[in-house]
Amino acid sequence: MYSIVSNIWKPIPQDELPGLYAEKLRIYRPFAVMVMWLGVFLTLALWAWDFAIDPVGAPDALIYRFYVGAILGGFGLYLQFDLWPRFRTFAFFLTMVGSQGFLYPILDVMFEGHKIGMGAFLFWYIFLPLVGIGLTLKDTLVGMLGLATAPLAWHAFGWTPELLVDVFVMYMWLSGAVVAFILIINNQFMLHMIRDQQRLHTAKEQAEQLARTDALTGMNNRRAFFDLGKAMFQTAQRYDHPLSVVLLDLDHFKRINDTYGHAVGDLVIQKMADLISETARESDITGRLGGEEFALILSETDGAKAEQMAERLRRLTNEVFVSAGQDLISFSASLGVAAYDPTCQNLDVLVAKADGALYDAKNGGRNRVAVSG
Repeated sequence: MYSIVSNIWKPIPQDELPGLYAEKLRIYRPFAVMVMWLGVFLTLALWAWDFAIDPVGAPDALIYRFYVGAILGGFGLYLQFDLWPRFRTFAFFLTMVGSQGFLYPILDVMFEGHKIGMGAFLFWYIFLPLVGIGLTLKDTLVGMLGLATAPLAWHAFGWTPELLVDVFVMYMWLSGAVVAFILIINNQFMLHMIRDQQRLHTAKEQAEQLARTDALTGMNNRRAFFDLGKAMFQTAQRYDHPLSVVLLDLDHFKRINDTYGHAVGDLVIQKMADLISETARESDITGRLGGEEFALILSETDGAKAEQMAERLRRLTNEVFVSAGQDLISFSASLGVAAYDPTCQNLDVLVAKADGALYDAKNGGRNRVAVSG
């Protein structure tokens, strides 16, 4: 319990508040709209209370209840369509004060209305915290301030001579302090809840990204490569579009690790990953399958164009150097190419054909491109 309370009162950085309030309004604005329309229904339904108290004066009160309902409903529409958000605080203030203002003529036409109906002022405090779920704290506190002070100002100007000021102050100011406390607590709780949800969502996305990303190169890992590739393969298969796979394996990579150390080996892997990413198109899928093996899926690319791309990548690899202490070392790669044809029932078959071509390139002397027959 203590941890919950202490968490509520933890300060939220000012730069985070606009985003948190935007998310709060996005999620809970529909609820606030529903509450406003519930206020319309209750306002009209309370005409039954008027009739029960004073059947003679109740018919004259009905028109004012319609006015109250129209004001509340108008703000409900304002919220529903998110009109002029910059004026929301002012609009809510006018809604509260305007709808409350029509309570006076209702009480005027009722027999001893001001004595019997003073508690009706609390009606606005009943649903104001509920509406506040979908508003900012500033909106609700300004609206509540209007409810608690506007009648006193009207009375001071002589517009509401029948107002029982002492009763009004007792009802509205004491209960207003409680409502304000509830509003502040509820607002803090909701902002912290939204903030925690956003952090959890971000952490989940980051975890999912890490689960699909090779830590050393930032490329798709084996799982992500095949997940993305299967969707691309199915599209090519469905519409009979060209598609090719290129597998790349660094030559004599174990010798580099043994001679210069794993740190240099990692640099070679990263350089190769950068080169592949720079050479591939945005529509292609690239990935590190493990160790020194990389793969590319080339969309809308037949075997001949895939071979050209692989040959260009092979030549560029020969031009890259990596610093190993005071030495600059070069490295090479062997590549296998396979193009989609109707005999390939799935991506695994196409990758297996490219792997066979890669095997031929290795056996053929390395630092070359081989194409699956």
